[in-house]
Amino acid sequence: LIEGVETDEQLALIRELDIDKIQGFHVGRPAPAANFRTRPATYKRTLSIVKSA
Repeated sequence: LIEGVETDEQLALIRELDIDKIQGFHVGRPAPAANFRTRPATYKRTLSIVKSA
């Protein structure tokens, strides 16, 4: 897991390293605790967008 991904440049480097678990403002903003139950569904969609970008 790479934490703190905030730029396109960081994301490109992470892709070169073949790391597929990322966290940071570049891929998602903090959400209220009330949204916690719905996050897994949106996480998979976000991950597929990041992988294809």
